[in-house]
Formats: sequence, structure tokens, C-alpha cells
Amino acid sequence: ALALLLAVVIYYSSETISNKLFNNEDLKEYLAWAAYSFPLWSVILINAGVFRGFKKNTLFSFFGSFGRFFLASFLLFLVFISEIENSSLTPMVVHFIVVVILAVISTIICLLLLRSKENDSSVKIHTKNFVLDSLPIFMSSVIFILLGWIDRIILGVFDTEDNVALLDVSVKIALLIGFGLEAFNSILAPKVSEHYYSNDKSGLKNSINFTAFMNSIIAVFMFLLIVFFAEEVLTFFGDEFVEGKTILLILAVGQLFNCLSGSVGVILQMTGNQKTYRFIMFYALVINLLLNLVLVNLYGVIGVAIATSLSMIIWNFWGVTIIKKKLKIFSFFTPEKFRL
Repeated sequence: ALALLLAVVIYYSSETISNKLFNNEDLKEYLAWAAYSFPLWSVILINAGVFRGFKKNTLFSFFGSFGRFFLASFLLFLVFISEIENSSLTPMVVHFIVVVILAVISTIICLLLLRSKENDSSVKIHTKNFVLDSLPIFMSSVIFILLGWIDRIILGVFDTEDNVALLDVSVKIALLIGFGLEAFNSILAPKVSEHYYSNDKSGLKNSINFTAFMNSIIAVFMFLLIVFFAEEVLTFFGDEFVEGKTILLILAVGQLFNCLSGSVGVILQMTGNQKTYRFIMFYALVINLLLNLVLVNLYGVIGVAIATSLSMIIWNFWGVTIIKKKLKIFSFFTPEKFRL
């Protein structure tokens, strides 16, 4: 319902946002197509959450993140090699089609899974408790999404479209460092919940430590690739993007720290500390916003990159500290405690 409301607001105010906020009339149509996708993407994320609950990690990973980019890339490739006339709006239209497909398929699978469990009388759900427990997670997810976009929004208001493009490409490349974390989180989440609520502290520590170890290897490897081949990677998007090397390296440092800190969000949310995580994320958003507003005026796009990485480092360090204090465990890899 909230996603639908947001879609309606953005759709009917797209002209105002384009002209008044970004001073770019061409954005109106892009915002409209983005608004069409909001409710459907919410459905996909809800279904992905159900898959995670049923420990269907492959389905969760596909519908939660990988599927959208894979199918969109595939359809765009088909469009470009065909004789179909395309325009600058083609990627937005393709994205909408992909979201529709994923929403329909994930809903069908989800309904089949739920139907197979509907006769299980051992599971009783109390609506009030469910809402109270899930609301902080919902709010944290909303804040996390805002954290992912606030830098580009502020840069779009205060700087040029060229610099927004540089930042956007650099953000997407830097995210490659964290793809291992995203994948392992889908596996770790049910394990953390299972070990924690069965009071298996040893199993909890080993699961977190093993996941942190594997994720750290991938993150460091990807970080080094980006550091040593930053210019070559940026050239793939066009020679004009090479000047974004410094931006990319700053964002890469933030992503590396994010990954080396471990699955902070998952651990807190799966151990009954979702309100604490919401608190951290709220202040992370405030810090991010303030840093962006200050640094964009001082250093432009470089300042926005610094603000993004610095706020990420701050909230991860905060999360790591709280996990150690509340749960007496480390969210990051600790060699002396490592067990295969």
C-alpha cells in the first residue's frame, strides 16, 4: 500500500520534481516509468522474504537481486540486436517488463509454497506480534533504500548530470565488492535465527565466522581488482568515465569496510535486535544527509563519494560494536575462532 501511494505521488508530481528540483524536463517520463515499477517491486521483495523464511535461498537470491539485472540485461541485448526501434526510454520500459514478469512468477511460486504449508497447525501466527516485530525491519529497509539513493539525488540537485553519471557508474562498480556479502546473507539469515533461538551459541559463532571469512576473501579480491584496473573498468562505459577513478576508489574503500564488518544487519535483525538496527540506520541516514549537504558544496562529486563511504563506515562500526556488546560475538572474521 505504501509503495502504491509513493508511486502515485511520484507519478503525479513527476513534472514538478523534474523542473523544480532537478531542472531537467526530460526526467518526467523516466520518473513515470519508475513509479509504475514501485508496487510490483514491493511484491517481489515480499515474496523474496517468504522464500527466505522457507529457506529457499536460491529463489530468494534470484528474485531479491540477481533476477532483475539478469533478465533486464538479456532483454536489452535482444532489443539491441533486433530491428526494434529503441530510444533513451528503452531501458526503463524493459525494466518495467522484467519487474512485471518477476512479480507474477514469484507470486505464483509463493502461493504454491504457502498452500503446501497451510495445513500445518503447528505454526500459529499472532498478527499483533507479527506487525510489531516486522515493522522495525520494514522501516530499516526503507532507510537502507534511501541511503542507496540520497547521494545521487543530492548531487542531481547541486551538480551537473555528467557528475551524476560518474557517481552512478562508480557506485554500481563498487557494489561488485559486496556481491559476496549479499549472497551469503541470504544463506546466513535463517541459520542465525535458528542458532540464536535454539540457544546454540557455538553454532551461531561458527556460522557467522565462516560466512565472514568467505565474504572477506571475495571482498578483498574484488577490491584489489578495482584498485589495479579502475581505469580499464571505467573505460568499458566510455572514455569520459575514466575521470571518475578517484570517485570509484573512495566508494570502493567504503564497500570494503562494509563487507569486512560482516553481516551486521542480518545478525541484528535475526537475533531480535531489529529495533536497534532501525535506530542505527536512522542515524546513518541523518549522518549521510548532513555529510552530503556539507561536502557537495565543498568538493562536489568527490565530496558526495566521501560522504557516502564515511557514513557507511560509521554505521558499520557502530553495528559491530553493538553486536559485540549485546551478543558477545564478532560479526567480522576472527582467525583464532575460525572453524571449518
